[in-house]
Amino acid sequence: MTNFSVFFGEATDAQARVYVEYTADVPTDATLSGTVTGPFCQYARTLPARLPLVAYPADKAGTLLSQSVVPDPCFWTPEMPFLYTVDIEVRRGDELHESDQRQFGIRPLGVRVRDLVFGGRRWVLRGVDKHSINGDSISRDIRTASSLEQLLRECHAARAALVVVEPDDEICELASRLGVLLVALVEGPLGDVHNSLRRLARWSAVGLAVLSDASAAATLDKRPALNLLVGQRIAAAMPAPLAPWADVAYVEITRTDELQLHDLRNACDALGNVPTLVCRRLPAAMSITEARAAGDRLQRDFAPLGDFAGYIV
Repeated sequence: MTNFSVFFGEATDAQARVYVEYTADVPTDATLSGTVTGPFCQYARTLPARLPLVAYPADKAGTLLSQSVVPDPCFWTPEMPFLYTVDIEVRRGDELHESDQRQFGIRPLGVRVRDLVFGGRRWVLRGVDKHSINGDSISRDIRTASSLEQLLRECHAARAALVVVEPDDEICELASRLGVLLVALVEGPLGDVHNSLRRLARWSAVGLAVLSDASAAATLDKRPALNLLVGQRIAAAMPAPLAPWADVAYVEITRTDELQLHDLRNACDALGNVPTLVCRRLPAAMSITEARAAGDRLQRDFAPLGDFAGYIV
């Protein structure tokens, strides 16, 4: 992982501010510069613009920060995954100290009370866990580029987000280009969680990182996860309080029939007004199309309790 962090701030239809920060110790008299070029999209012809990164004066801590203002930005959405190329250089005089190139998307995904919002509008996440798809065959074959691309194209066609444990950079890069939102399940001790969040925040496709061990991340600093929503994994049968760092509750249903409604109702009472994703594991592996339909049934099953922010099978 390089020492650059690329993120966006204010983002409207008129303009978006893209920032690059150098996160390592700053050499004496170093400068941070580069360009933002784009947009590019798998599903559209575009006329790319090339915009400079303008450096801020180094702060008292020696941090290097540059900004580019992108006029009329094209946002990353699953339907139209627009990306920009960010070329970055840190120089000391004429000497190149460090450089990098990133693919970067401006993804307008956020939260508003109990809802997810995409581009300012309420949006319901509908996702499929990778382990629910076609049994173990996908798990074995996902290592090959052709099988991975096929899986993601099927998710895109079904308009389904994909839930993956610790997705690697290959999956994240391809999903970013093809327009498949990823929900990343993150595991491990706190130090590893910080590193995982920083890596995942690089990719436009990763809209939500869900931490499976709330106790290990009780003091989570969200600074490494700019532009990335962070969720807490909760068992509906034994709901835990939502941690201060959690943007979203990821509630897992393990029981059946009327007990599901009972568990989920209790969990919602404990969680309060926060976006809640309901996850129910499928009884058997299915195709992506079948799993997507099962997600619609999940939504109908819990309709008596109201509308949730998302449904995952």
